[in-house]
Amino acid sequence: MRSELSSELSQPVYPASMGKVCTFSPPTTIFFWELPHSGQPYPSCGQFSGMIISCPNDLNHHVKYCKFHCYRPDCPICCEYWARREAKRVVERLSNASILHHKSGHDLGPIKHIVLSPPQDLAAHLIQTKEGSIKLRKLANKILRAHGFLGGCVITHPFRKFILLNDKWVEEELANTHQRKALKNLNDPPTNWVWGPHFHLLGWGHLTKSNDFYDQTDGWVYKNLGPRKSVYASIFYLLTHAGLAYTVSSKSPLEDRIGQSLQINHHQIILDNTQSHLDDHPTLTKRLVFQTLRWLGIVSYSKICVAYIEKIEEYIECPICHDLLCVYRSDIILELDGSDPTFPVVPPPEWLLIGPYVKKTIKKHYVLKTK
Repeated sequence: MRSELSSELSQPVYPASMGKVCTFSPPTTIFFWELPHSGQPYPSCGQFSGMIISCPNDLNHHVKYCKFHCYRPDCPICCEYWARREAKRVVERLSNASILHHKSGHDLGPIKHIVLSPPQDLAAHLIQTKEGSIKLRKLANKILRAHGFLGGCVITHPFRKFILLNDKWVEEELANTHQRKALKNLNDPPTNWVWGPHFHLLGWGHLTKSNDFYDQTDGWVYKNLGPRKSVYASIFYLLTHAGLAYTVSSKSPLEDRIGQSLQINHHQIILDNTQSHLDDHPTLTKRLVFQTLRWLGIVSYSKICVAYIEKIEEYIECPICHDLLCVYRSDIILELDGSDPTFPVVPPPEWLLIGPYVKKTIKKHYVLKTK
């Protein structure tokens, strides 16, 4: 296990791609990787929406002040809600896949967590470009299929997190039990994010013996972390520091933009010597290139699909008095700083009653595709 870093990593580089100076050249597009919560929030993110869900008899029983959320992975305020939603979808698909294959006579067993690492020199070079990233993903897919991985979800991690522990840099994901306990007791320790492309797999299969796997794949390695106690918790944690691949492109020709430069998050894009801001360049667009999570093998879109979607509406009862929860509207602007504002025991008269709270959920029903 790598526990020490070279002197060049003595300063934080969060994430590794930040701080680079990228210059546009025809075509006017750049490609870069970011971590979740590395972008900028919208003005409304995390703000009180004016809607309140509460018990009509006693606010101490239940009250929830609804907030606006954009559910963008790069939003520092809403990325956690994005990760929760994605984790729930992953669990739903994996659970249905397991049930469907069991009904067809194939017991897949528990879901395993496998970390797949390519040769780092090759991977760090390929992942710098969109074309290279696609090539690396395809190569990983080919190797997994050839060596016994049946299928599951794959999450790309371009960076590795190192934490300073007792004057040594410890890679968080490879820390032993003693180190993990020590890391939990640290309060805001020095952290470095460094290039170290690897893939996290949650699915089924028996891979080739590790020594043979290394020899037959020219340097690829894997670590089987075994079955998960909570697939949801594992997926949520992996998504919180997954790789987000973005492109920033300009619709106008490069020669029409001489004298312009801009700052996008921590990426400085230079066209000339002057400084500017993204808001001054409406022709520039930032777009997520790849899905953060992809499906392989027996869980891929060619093997399992959604038969129909069921929309479920249900009334929710108060957990204390069992009366139906209600939705209220308030035009009073609340500053939600992590603590709930103080109100009387019953909903105040300035709250406008909308009606009973109806929880709306969508349940997907899957089927195995037949040839």
